[in-house]
Amino acid sequence: MGVRGSPAGAERFEAFIAEFGERAFQVAYRLSDNVEEAKEIVQEAFVRLWRNWEDVGASRTPDSWFFTVLRNI
Repeated sequence: MGVRGSPAGAERFEAFIAEFGERAFQVAYRLSDNVEEAKEIVQEAFVRLWRNWEDVGASRTPDSWFFTVLRNI
């Protein structure tokens, strides 16, 4: 079982959301100037992070990877 499927991986991901969720929304809102669109951007970025959670740490920190993805959505 990979990190993503483990309880520890899920806990780390939840902690990541708790730590960076508000900042992510602020960045997305500045990019879109629309609350609903910002929410969708953040959700998509978190989905992409979850799908790649096991591989993200190999070359970058999760927050660096996440915010790059968020800005490119």
